[in-house]
Amino acid sequence: MTVGLALSGLAIAWTALPSTPLAAVPNGPATDGSLSAPATAAIHRVLSHPARIPVQPERIGMIAVARAGKRMVAVGLHGLILLSDDDGAQWRVARTTVDVTLTAVRFASARVGWATGHLGVVLHTRDGGETWITQLSGITANDLELAAAKEEAARHPGDAMAAGWLRMVERQRADGPGWPFLNLLVEDEQRATVIGANGIAFATQDGGARWSSISARLGHRQGHHLYGIQSDGDGALVAGELGLLLRATTRNGPFEELTSPYEGSFFGALRSGARLVLYGLRGRVFVSGDGGSTWRPIAWTGQAAFTGGVALPDGRVLLADQSGGLAVSDAGLTKLTPLALRLPPIAGLDVTEHGTVIAVGVAGPKRIPADVLIGKE
Repeated sequence: MTVGLALSGLAIAWTALPSTPLAAVPNGPATDGSLSAPATAAIHRVLSHPARIPVQPERIGMIAVARAGKRMVAVGLHGLILLSDDDGAQWRVARTTVDVTLTAVRFASARVGWATGHLGVVLHTRDGGETWITQLSGITANDLELAAAKEEAARHPGDAMAAGWLRMVERQRADGPGWPFLNLLVEDEQRATVIGANGIAFATQDGGARWSSISARLGHRQGHHLYGIQSDGDGALVAGELGLLLRATTRNGPFEELTSPYEGSFFGALRSGARLVLYGLRGRVFVSGDGGSTWRPIAWTGQAAFTGGVALPDGRVLLADQSGGLAVSDAGLTKLTPLALRLPPIAGLDVTEHGTVIAVGVAGPKRIPADVLIGKE
């Protein structure tokens, strides 16, 4: 594996591939591709034991935040998950099962949700984030992905893309469970989809009792990294590296590649009413009112990469860039206006039930009161 994803934006660096591939670690994979006992033990340790709780957990780097009913849930480094029941004024630590960087979190209801992370980790909660179990790890995900890639190659003999995907999956399995999941879409308490590095995607239809690879549905795309996923009616929109845009119009149908408005990477996708919004490198932001068939830019003069975004209750969107800058749109999503407030670098945003925005990043969770966002058109 390469050293990181080599992309701008602190949030993206956090969710990058491990900085040192297992093959380069002493006592890592043997020459036949099998993992040595020390490497296997190390992997199982971080996948089965939570990290020690720091003295001030609210100051640890957080990457994503989501609302679960009246509660806010933030996830980040070392498997740390924080909970707040007072609009982000105070935070406490939830019980987790892993010591790996967590990259995304979403809830289907006040109690049921999922989180994703490095080493192919998918965590699940049924009590509003108080406790979490591991439903999927890279060890199992590698086996599922390899079986799916072999089946796809057998189904399409001579197809260069299917054969190339199989070779990539075989190399990855030899290296160990290194692919991170980077984002997820939660439709309801039974259905969720997770996406990640090198074009991998998995889905569950039964609350996570079983996960299956759906990477073939995305067309593999030469292993482009997938960063954003958003619902689109009965289907979904996926955004990623090098301007990649994919859309499925039905729940279990194939994804088609859309004409992209930008050749640079998209780091997120969000929905504001009936409109889809993309954001990414060089401060580029685009909006679509027809499910992604056509896009128009949202006017903005900044050049810093946008690394987090959220739709506000009034239809505007708030975006955060890699330097800690914030920009809010007008209701028509035609332009962005910078906010005077500046925070440490931000990776994720969400809104509490009372309209307070919670921003998470290198310095942990921060509150943005609703009145800061008033009258910015």
